[in-house]
Amino acid sequence: MSDINNVTYSGRVGKDPEIETNKDNKEELKFSLAVKFYDFVEKCEKTVWIRCSICGNSFEYAKKNIKKGDLVYVQGKTKCFEINPEEMTRKVVQYLDVSDVRILAKNKTQE
Repeated sequence: MSDINNVTYSGRVGKDPEIETNKDNKEELKFSLAVKFYDFVEKCEKTVWIRCSICGNSFEYAKKNIKKGDLVYVQGKTKCFEINPEEMTRKVVQYLDVSDVRILAKNKTQE
């Protein structure tokens, strides 16, 4: 049996998405997603921030429609990249390479 790398989240967009050009000279839409969960040990609600990156088929839809505060559903694969790979302060950053995105609810202040 092979490993499965498929993740689904729903949460609120932390700030308006930003467009960046990747190393393949393609545009990517990047944003962070606040996902709430209940910590049964500490008995309180917590938030984890998920870095998201969209390019390909969902890029144009997301670019036109996703704004800060929107409740969105995302699905994709977990990927990593290194910051300062040659230096002693090397850091591995994990993000979600989004293949499917849907807006579940717009931010009420935008309506």
